[in-house]
Amino acid sequence: MDQTHTYFPRTTASQRRLLFETWEETSDVATACRKAHVCRQTFYNWQPRFAAASYAGLEACASSAPKAPHQTTAAVAARVAELRRQHPNWGKQRIADALAQANNWVPVVAPNTVRRILRTAELWPAAAVAPLPAGPQSRTAAEPGQTVNVDLCFVPATHELARKLPAVSGSSGRLVIEAAVDPAARPTYPGRIFEDAELSYAEAMQAFVAASRLAAADRPALGGAPAVVPPPAPGTPPAPSSAAASAALTGPLADPSPPPAGPRPEPDAPPAAAPSADAPPAAAPSADAPPAVTSIKARTRAVRQTAAQLREARRQIRARRQQEDAARADLRQQRHATLKTRRAQSALERQQQRVAQDAEDETWRALRDQRRKQRDQREQEDEQWRQQRQSLRAALAQLPIVTLWIAILVLTDNCTRQCLGLPLFVTGAKVTADVIVAALRVLLPPELQFLISDRGVHFTAKVFATLAAETDFIHVLIARHRPESNGIAERFVRTLKEWLAPHSWATAEELATLLAQFLAEYNDRPHQGLAIPSLSPNEFAKRIWLM
Repeated sequence: MDQTHTYFPRTTASQRRLLFETWEETSDVATACRKAHVCRQTFYNWQPRFAAASYAGLEACASSAPKAPHQTTAAVAARVAELRRQHPNWGKQRIADALAQANNWVPVVAPNTVRRILRTAELWPAAAVAPLPAGPQSRTAAEPGQTVNVDLCFVPATHELARKLPAVSGSSGRLVIEAAVDPAARPTYPGRIFEDAELSYAEAMQAFVAASRLAAADRPALGGAPAVVPPPAPGTPPAPSSAAASAALTGPLADPSPPPAGPRPEPDAPPAAAPSADAPPAAAPSADAPPAVTSIKARTRAVRQTAAQLREARRQIRARRQQEDAARADLRQQRHATLKTRRAQSALERQQQRVAQDAEDETWRALRDQRRKQRDQREQEDEQWRQQRQSLRAALAQLPIVTLWIAILVLTDNCTRQCLGLPLFVTGAKVTADVIVAALRVLLPPELQFLISDRGVHFTAKVFATLAAETDFIHVLIARHRPESNGIAERFVRTLKEWLAPHSWATAEELATLLAQFLAEYNDRPHQGLAIPSLSPNEFAKRIWLM
């Protein structure tokens, strides 16, 4: 039988240093090897080098292997260069074959090695460098009114001085707003705890774990996610078993109506009375709210809070129904097993157990009747829930639209860079394709041939395709995630926001006045994107016919 040998991996410089430091302290080879996790043979292999060069000799292993054993000799390289000079038309394969023929057809050098040698000797022609592919070419329209770039710009409904307007995207049908970042503020995250050098490793790790748990606990609240029913804590009674469910079904049914809105009662407080099925939804405010709720935002918030409470109550009802249905399924399986056992019994055994079987059948019929009543009650609860939800939707629909953003439609001539108009829509993110098409019907030039836009939902609607067919222009949709393809409109949006940043407005009328002022200034100031940078868009439109 072969003897089993222990495998010791290659040692490191720090490991060898620890080995001999321990040996010098204890003068015990076994103790030093045990502490450094090496074998005794390793100690004796390195001991001569340690005696000759001390700890410096333990840093690196001196390899006795030959360096570059397969390197081409200088004689072969000289012969390759000589053959190339004698026969300039020979390639690498022909020179390699000539050397092999002179060596009794034993290969001496590879063709690629011949090429490397000739390149080193500057006897190989340099590879032709292919020209870099040209970058994307940009062209503009040749005539005014031929092409128009359009885009949607979103600005806050109110704006204060010296505040940067955030970047807003509405292509997906909902606003994606750039988060406001304070350049002077430093980011806070649990990992910043390790920057404190005064804390030990254990203290820093404990503080990091505590901060991470706190951040994880606060994250759902910050996201505004609906509340989720937590799992039962340790020590709470588990879900009722089939026997307990059977006892519960035999008794009176619990009231499954949703809990009332408001704060949860204390554990020692008596339970609040559940609302009856005939009670109207008191928490669903109508459009004419009481005087206590005066602002539209507060009324909308109240309706949404009531809807959230209704959803939470509905979620609890569904969870309870799932438990009841699971218990019902267990009872059904027990019933089937009991009937199967009865069928396997003889007539005499069934006759002897007739009284007990009759009692079980009577109990099962009572459970089945109670299940039918429970199903009818569930239908009533579902109908009541639908009515409450419908009343909340009606109350929300009657409220006027409240928006924190205003949408601005940007129209820029592709040739002259003239701004053809800046209609604004107070509906903000809820602006529809119909109102955009209505504004375009008024502002688009009659000689329009091409209209360039992104693939936002406002520009890909059917009503927009109908406008293109009626007005007889080609709608050009840019590639996805390539806003530079509509760079003229995107750059105009940036210029507009930079101009609006130092101004303030509190209403849509004040913003419309600012837009009219900007429109006049923009079309009459020099534009660097034109063929003649010193001209303004209006002046360039007058002189383009002379070019």
